[in-house]
Amino acid sequence: MSSLDVTTREIIFPFTESIFKRPLGSACSVSSSKTMNEMSNSSSHFKLFVDRGCTRHMFPFKSVFISYKETPHSYVILADKSKVACLGSGTVQFSLQNKSIILHDVLHVPKLISPLLSVQCFRRLNGCGFLADDTGSFPTFLKFIFPVDDSSDCTINGCLGVTRNLDFDSCLIGCSSAVSDNTRFRKKS
Repeated sequence: MSSLDVTTREIIFPFTESIFKRPLGSACSVSSSKTMNEMSNSSSHFKLFVDRGCTRHMFPFKSVFISYKETPHSYVILADKSKVACLGSGTVQFSLQNKSIILHDVLHVPKLISPLLSVQCFRRLNGCGFLADDTGSFPTFLKFIFPVDDSSDCTINGCLGVTRNLDFDSCLIGCSSAVSDNTRFRKKS
């Protein structure tokens, strides 16, 4: 084996357990056997898994990140207790059923086969929630809801392309509008 082969192998497989130092999240819906590196270039459609055990939102596609910060030596723990590299975190923009969605504080985990929506994080956003009963499962946004396909896994069809209008931005949820100074400092009688 030449030194070139060793160097190439180190570049292809740079993540060994010894360099992982910081856990950034965990996921219950996926195991390491269900992971892959890149999405097929032929399709921009994906299934967003709604994961009740996921501690943070996670996306495998770097192309959906509109802001990004690298997180060296970080990892997430999957359902089979394996550690998978988390290369960064930031803000993603994508479409769900023709609604343009922006989520903040999302982990970039390239080895996932599909993005994960953390029910734990999502339900903590003001005005958002998750409903489930005998008729189905539904993440609720401020002005719309999506049915979840829970026939085998809990998924929502998504698309990497975004529509022109922004329908939901998790950073703007719960922000109050500015109050005029006259109202704010009015003397109480």
